[in-house]
Amino acid sequence: MQRYCIIFLLLSGATTFPGLRKFIADKSQTRVLSLLHIAAHGLAATGCTGWVKGGECDSLNQVNSELCVECINQNRDMIVGVKVRLSASAANDGANEKEAFRLVFIRNFILWYV
Repeated sequence: MQRYCIIFLLLSGATTFPGLRKFIADKSQTRVLSLLHIAAHGLAATGCTGWVKGGECDSLNQVNSELCVECINQNRDMIVGVKVRLSASAANDGANEKEAFRLVFIRNFILWYV
């Protein structure tokens, strides 16, 4: 009997997703599915990694919905949704929460499903 396991990885953004595919998914015997982070670099260099204070949406220049949609369209076999972390610690003390949310849930769905 074969056994299956689905792994969700939530750390990659559009610019780090190729590494997730190459070093994790392509070498895995289990199916790997991912939520793509709206920040282009995902969680690769944010406060949650423990190195610096701040979050992935502190600067909205990292929130690129067009790049996100392009990555989704190129990797539909793995990407099943979009992730955005909205909290004061991740979005410039809350100043960028509304704009990050708008970029994800308005622009992405329009671009993704057209």
